[in-house]
Amino acid sequence: MSDYYTANYGRAVFDESLRNRVVFSDHSLVTDAVFGEMQFVSCRNVLIYFDRSFQDRAVGLFRDTLPRKGFLGLGSKESLRFSRHAGDFGEFVPEEKIYQRREA
Repeated sequence: MSDYYTANYGRAVFDESLRNRVVFSDHSLVTDAVFGEMQFVSCRNVLIYFDRSFQDRAVGLFRDTLPRKGFLGLGSKESLRFSRHAGDFGEFVPEEKIYQRREA
């Protein structure tokens, strides 16, 4: 991964070849459906503002968006522990709250 970014004063600067392949898009976790298959979903510090039913809906969308072995990044205060979809993910880098979708 370090081939694609440079650490610079507490932040990462991504290589232009990687930036050209990344899609940034607005999406409502409350009202929108899955809009494509993603290898990595980053949802940092959003779920903490949702009640349990919206959290489950969002995590279900993430699960349906990610292929098997796809990655999900959550915020430092967030967890999948209480989600009904928790069993669909395994911890990949626990200290960074990065999860991986399970095979089956």
